[in-house]
Amino acid sequence: MIVDHTDLAQQAFNDATLPPPPRTVVQAFWYTLRLLAMLPAEEAAGYVRAPAGGENVVVLANGTPVRMSRVMYADGQIYKVMNDAPNGGPQWVAEDVQPALFVPYEGPHTNPPGPPDPPADDLEARVLFLEGRVADLTNRVFDLTVDKADKSRVEAINARLELVDAASVKKPLPVYIGRAPFFGGTVRSRPEE
Repeated sequence: MIVDHTDLAQQAFNDATLPPPPRTVVQAFWYTLRLLAMLPAEEAAGYVRAPAGGENVVVLANGTPVRMSRVMYADGQIYKVMNDAPNGGPQWVAEDVQPALFVPYEGPHTNPPGPPDPPADDLEARVLFLEGRVADLTNRVFDLTVDKADKSRVEAINARLELVDAASVKKPLPVYIGRAPFFGGTVRSRPEE
């Protein structure tokens, strides 16, 4: 099945609001996820399985390595959707047919509206808007690329670090005593608290 979704690729790229190059593969993958969500559900588009450790490869939460710049259909038709990955722009170019590489996309097939843009003349509101957007995208990519066990480990490490930080604040700071031969005496100092 040959289809042309050049328009959806461009819209998904615009909606993804990727950072300017140079980008990481994970950052660019947000565009591919956005595109898969926008493609019609009845077409059942999915990912292209990739060799582990290959170029421009992202590992899904279930451990499956996939190409970040391509999508494909169950019949095996592959489309390259980003030129010069991960720093390029959107495209929709039919490539070869390899049904054995198909990995189903199991995410939503909707086109949710993005958050409204803040007023153009309010610079502080725009900065807050962009910071929130980056945090949201980072969390979504983290959720896609890190399994639950890894998330639990990260949360446990963060909890331990908070305990260490809290314990270190409660300890009294030492008084330093030293000799000052040029001044003929002893100097006491207490670090700033």
